[in-house]
Amino acid sequence: MKSFTLISLFTIFHIYSLSALSYDSISVKNNDIKIHLDNNDMSEVILENLITGSAKKCKISNLTEEDTKNGNGLLRITTDKKAIILFSSHRYLLMNELNECDNGKTKLYSLPNSHITMLQDINFENKLFLQFSLEGKDSWLASISHFGSDINLLHGADFYNPKTKKTEQGFSLGDTNGDGQISINGKYVVVNDFNCQEGKIPAGSGVWNIKSNKRVIFPTKIDEFGRVRNSDEILAMCIKAFEGASTIQQLGGTLDL
Repeated sequence: MKSFTLISLFTIFHIYSLSALSYDSISVKNNDIKIHLDNNDMSEVILENLITGSAKKCKISNLTEEDTKNGNGLLRITTDKKAIILFSSHRYLLMNELNECDNGKTKLYSLPNSHITMLQDINFENKLFLQFSLEGKDSWLASISHFGSDINLLHGADFYNPKTKKTEQGFSLGDTNGDGQISINGKYVVVNDFNCQEGKIPAGSGVWNIKSNKRVIFPTKIDEFGRVRNSDEILAMCIKAFEGASTIQQLGGTLDL
């Protein structure tokens, strides 16, 4: 395994450890376009071209008070960059419609059965959406489903099950609004934190293979003090597998039993 430079590791941590900065924030970026809601009128979306400095506004025709009541203008861009979610509203704007802004207007959409507390991500090509449900005070459970379905494709301590849900199994979001992501290829989901280490990991962590309902893991080296010696390498391989740059097998990993 090639060693990583300090700069490359900093870049990895900047992108993924601080993912809340690129997910829930007052503004989001899609290529060279910065997008945010107008502070004085949240039904107005402002699109700023970071290259030319030009800007335009697009009116959300069907915005309601509930859409911004809890989120206060926070936005989240989906991993596939095809939509922008209004935090805690369960509703989203389509990027292609926002860019076109036909007659100066765009509209919000909602997914069938997207009824749980917090919509995290959508993968349009594979018709998947990830959302969190609040089960207790800062105790959350994840649900990954196909469009129009309420069946959770993953099972376990971190995942919502209406028949056997247990609030003590939920995970905490801390000071974030969640960092759940679906991979572009639709094979993997990050519950709330990238972690591909072997053994027991914190609740809400892990990269899961959706089809097999198993967690992605890489060989983990422990030093004499019980610390993980190769955590940086594991994180880098974890990200490569999630992004589809290499297969788990090519990277020397496997799926947990």
